Amino acid sequence: MSLGEKQQALNIVADQCKLVRSAFEVGDKGELHLKPPPSSSYTSVHCALARLRAIKGSFDRVGFVGNETYDPDRK
Repeated sequence: MSLGEKQQALNIVADQCKLVRSAFEVGDKGELHLKPPPSSSYTSVHCALARLRAIKGSFDRVGFVGNETYDPDRK
């Protein structure tokens, strides 16, 4: 699957799961970075992960990016 095809598949997942398209980024080595905005619902992220399983073979690795900025005490 080409990079363009991968991005098109990710755009479809984002649209179906009500996530912004920028939540997905394909890295230089074919890995998928998932960075949902903090305002994203659990349901949307869960939906995206379930749909990504179907196209997982297209990515060498899948991981969350940016969750290190999470601060549970922040209101």
